[in-house]
Amino acid sequence: MKWIIGIISAVIAFSTMASLTGGGNRLANYDTLDDASQQEVLDNIANGFKAGFNLTAGKRAEITQIYTDTSYDLVSISVKYNDERIETAPADAIEKTRQMLTKQTCKLANKQKMLERGITMRIRMHRPSGARMGTVQVDPEHCARYIT
Repeated sequence: MKWIIGIISAVIAFSTMASLTGGGNRLANYDTLDDASQQEVLDNIANGFKAGFNLTAGKRAEITQIYTDTSYDLVSISVKYNDERIETAPADAIEKTRQMLTKQTCKLANKQKMLERGITMRIRMHRPSGARMGTVQVDPEHCARYIT
């Protein structure tokens, strides 16, 4: 089962790190920006994720959807894993991986001040068949238990 954690973690963790640093200095004053500038920040976060994802995933996974919305301060990304071994991965292994990724991502989002700005990042993960595998949601509510 360690290969499952490795495949999922490497792709999402590196991609998320790239995306959260993609917000840049404008993330610091996100609350005061106009809608167009906020949209640019969210798009930069999404583009950072995509760039990191493309460097990491190879043929193991693909982004199937990216959606950003300033009215919800949301960056939503859907990822489908192509490795057939993930299709039969047990739920407990997936859940442990999801929790680990949530914890890592929350800590990084807190460090980058994304949580202070009220920005939500949602990463939906799907098995090769398209069945939902889990969601990593990074927002103040979901991250509260990981931030000390």
